Amino acid sequence: MINRLTEQNLEECIKHMFDIAWHSFISLDELNKDKEWFTNYTYTQEQENEFKEWLRQYLKDFVPKTRLEKEVGYFILNWGLKIK
Repeated sequence: MINRLTEQNLEECIKHMFDIAWHSFISLDELNKDKEWFTNYTYTQEQENEFKEWLRQYLKDFVPKTRLEKEVGYFILNWGLKIK
């Protein structure tokens, strides 16, 4: 599924995650310049839960309902922030 997202879709999801966590997001290109960018940002469990709920709504247009939870988990595993 993640492969079906365009770079714009991916950037929109990450930007929203940063917004929920109260971090500034510049661009996906800027994040990719630092291989360990994810160590610089955190969010709370509540913020992660809020993002997951938003992500479920966003991804339901891209994946079958039966795969939705797995894809949300996959996204968090690959792009999620550290929980503080």
